Amino acid sequence: MMVEFAGVSALFTGVSVLVAVVGLWRAAALYKRQTNAQILLTCSERYDTVIAACPAAVWLGRLDAANPPPSSAAGTMAILRYLNLLCLEYYLWNQKHFSEMEWINWRAMLETNLRSPLLRREWPNLRQDFVADSAFTEYVDSVQA
Repeated sequence: MMVEFAGVSALFTGVSVLVAVVGLWRAAALYKRQTNAQILLTCSERYDTVIAACPAAVWLGRLDAANPPPSSAAGTMAILRYLNLLCLEYYLWNQKHFSEMEWINWRAMLETNLRSPLLRREWPNLRQDFVADSAFTEYVDSVQA
């Protein structure tokens, strides 16, 4: 009778440990998803803030190769803020805070902007602000090449 009780007790202990491990793994996965969702929301809010502060003619004209917006201090500062946000997003992607699918969606938009006549004009003057992040500067250089 004692042997049976010890066997049953060991089985329940093993099952309990397995359930606890699976529960911890699921909790960690859920926490990571929630954190990533919060990061995405925060980046989206920052994007909205950066675009709202950008002079309308600058942002709306960024893709117009025939008529890019004229140079201005306000436009340059807006592009600097935008590049700062891109640098942060690039860092977060490299640190695996974005899934590959999320990054593919964002990358398409940001690479279109990085190739725009406006950002091609502004990047050489703003590049020195990002030299501490060689991965980002190399990324922008490669996109614009």
